[in-house]
Amino acid sequence: MQYWKRNLALVWFSQLLILTGYSSSLPFIPLFIKQRLDITDAKALALAIMLYHFTGTITFTVSAPFWGIVADRFGRKIMLLRACFLNAVFFPLMAFSPTLTVLILLRIGASFFSGTNTAAQTIIATGTPKEHQGFALGFFSTAIWTGTMLGFLLGGILVHYFGYTTVFLLCGATYIVAGSIVLFVKEDFHRAEAAAGKEEKWYRPNLSGPIWMMMIAFVLLCGLRHLEAPYLAVFVSQMTGDGTAAFWTGIVSTAAAVGGLIAGATFGALADRRP
Repeated sequence: MQYWKRNLALVWFSQLLILTGYSSSLPFIPLFIKQRLDITDAKALALAIMLYHFTGTITFTVSAPFWGIVADRFGRKIMLLRACFLNAVFFPLMAFSPTLTVLILLRIGASFFSGTNTAAQTIIATGTPKEHQGFALGFFSTAIWTGTMLGFLLGGILVHYFGYTTVFLLCGATYIVAGSIVLFVKEDFHRAEAAAGKEEKWYRPNLSGPIWMMMIAFVLLCGLRHLEAPYLAVFVSQMTGDGTAAFWTGIVSTAAAVGGLIAGATFGALADRRP
């Protein structure tokens, strides 16, 4: 594990790029649907936004355990590379979606092959000495919030001055660069072999009581967090008008990300000091 600091730096920077690109497009999807796909009726727009986010989320929910099993067999680095390079294709294509159906299908494809955050965190957690894991994971979270913050801010400016196509292309470019960085990550992965003389059985995760409690807590927290988040751009546009909605949506989203950035660094350091 002598190379854990180098891996942390490489994975941190790759996630910074990924989140910058991803966040530069995500908050502005409602405006893209409204202005580029010409869905202006309030009820139809709300339904379209719901379908976009729901299909993406449910696809990721279904695919995540599958990719987790694959990662246990073939390693986490290859999972990170898969998510980077395939999403570098799906997101730029969204800019040219002629209909809502095509946009949703591309979103499903991107969600199915995504999972950079999970793979990156696992690489850090398994490749970092135990006494430094709190620091490493806390420091890693700053990449998530910093990238999110930069993406929101940059996306608002780019959409306002250059249009939606620019941010989707930027998203694809950041995935390509991030994937290229991950190629230099070192992972000592050894697949657990089946016991001698026994057939390999289907993977059965051992979920204890605390794990179930954490899963339920995450479901509740994420559900509450995303209850209104997809409609933020619509709410902002009602106050500012469509002309400057993207710009101010980026500003509001950036302010929220700043809080996450501060909290990630602070609580990561505290985790190493308490049992």
